[in-house]
Amino acid sequence: MHYRYHGANEEAIYVLEGSGMLRVNGEEVSISEGDYAAFPVSVEGAHQLVNTSDKTLRYLCLSSMAQPDAMV
Repeated sequence: MHYRYHGANEEAIYVLEGSGMLRVNGEEVSISEGDYAAFPVSVEGAHQLVNTSDKTLRYLCLSSMAQPDAMV
């Protein structure tokens, strides 16, 4: 499992249904329907979202859409 972050874009997620685990800032945080999380630009915003249930995890992913951008 790998973390990812952007060099120019802020990113956020909003969970529509299901549950999972969000890895961010060296921690693991449970997420479920209605949860919102935002990730700043740079390594401080590195994150990973994992579906840890046997059901579908649906979420919206939002971005500031700055260009150019690089994902690490």
